[in-house]
Amino acid sequence: MNGKKEKDTAKVTQLQIYSAQLENEKWTNITLLPFNNKNYSCEHPALSNDGKTLYFASNKPGGFGGFDIYKVNTSDFTSPQNLGELINTPKKEQFPFIDAEGNLYFSSNGHPGFGLLDVFIAKPTTNGFQKPDNVGLPLNSSYDDFAFYIDPKTKDGFFSSNRPSGKGSDDIYQIHETKPLIIEDCYQFLKGKVFDKTTQELLTNAKVVLFENEIVIDSLTTDATGAFSFKINCSSSFQVIATKKKYTKDEKSFNTSSRRKKENFAELYLLSEKAIAERKQQELDREKERLQKQKIEQEKAQQEQVKQIINNEPSIVTKNDKTFIETEPIYFDYDLWYIRKESRKTLNKVIALLQKYPKMKIEIGTHTDIRGNNNYNLELSQKRSDAVVEYFNENGINLERLKAVGYGETQPIIHCETEDSCTEEQHEINRRCEFVIKSFN
Repeated sequence: MNGKKEKDTAKVTQLQIYSAQLENEKWTNITLLPFNNKNYSCEHPALSNDGKTLYFASNKPGGFGGFDIYKVNTSDFTSPQNLGELINTPKKEQFPFIDAEGNLYFSSNGHPGFGLLDVFIAKPTTNGFQKPDNVGLPLNSSYDDFAFYIDPKTKDGFFSSNRPSGKGSDDIYQIHETKPLIIEDCYQFLKGKVFDKTTQELLTNAKVVLFENEIVIDSLTTDATGAFSFKINCSSSFQVIATKKKYTKDEKSFNTSSRRKKENFAELYLLSEKAIAERKQQELDREKERLQKQKIEQEKAQQEQVKQIINNEPSIVTKNDKTFIETEPIYFDYDLWYIRKESRKTLNKVIALLQKYPKMKIEIGTHTDIRGNNNYNLELSQKRSDAVVEYFNENGINLERLKAVGYGETQPIIHCETEDSCTEEQHEINRRCEFVIKSFN
């Protein structure tokens, strides 16, 4: 008042709003409005078209933070009302302006924008205003843009900005509305193509399904170029899945930013059933080849192991493509199959060898002389072989490692034309037991 600045206790000059009357081209009756207070600012007054409501910005206590926008009835200018959290934020909302249609324009650095203060519009409702929208480029910039005004008849308007293209810090810019302001929700684009994973060819008529937050929102089929395109929301989560008959599916997930009209890209690769079958066959062939090589290597290793065992064990010999455990003769009495007492010591040596090589398997082959008929001798030799197997098993050798074969008189060591053409000693040599090694593993 009276041309002097007043400061609060923190020595800060707080802005205040006054009213005045124009009489004879002079302002008179300058009055401080009752909602002012020397401890906070009230600024940027704007009257509604009917003059019944005054809008202003203030950092008065009890707001949402920074500066908020208030309204007050001009009949008494008492009890200002905060426009609420739909308009106000914890940051700054300032420079209100009400156009002839009741739209509220204001500047804010608390609502999503291009940076610093941006101009927003909030359309009127029966009990307040809708959620505000950013009026967008080119009016807004990444700098402070504020103090917006437009004449509804001429469509000419003004705003202030500190953008670098100006003459100084804050400059006034003139605008002219060439077409109505259309506020769109923030959206982006998803573009992509679907390929055959094997041939890299583009796939036509592939079905592409778009999910937003796990809910299907759109679908289409790829065109002749294998391409697809969707319009999608900003600041959301998406998944796109491509399928085609006789192909496997492919999918991609991504999140969109708050940047308007950004283009996102996704390439999807489908694998054909034919390629899958060929791949499986190739895998089978490779596995077969691997097993074959493994088998060969194992056989080589086994052969080397067998060779080493034969070299290390004097009692193991190879004759006529057969490998034997060479022992002292094990004879059987004429027409009998029990094991002689003196033969058990020899059998125990074979048992010790079987215990030393626990994977070794042997054939126990027993033989008779030519006395008696062939069927009888076969039965007798089988009994003799079974008796040896029973003795081995009683001494801890698993039956699965043993094979009992009775050869009868079919494989003599000494050939006797008749029973009398050989001596008793020669007949006894033919009544023998042999141990043929069938495998070492």
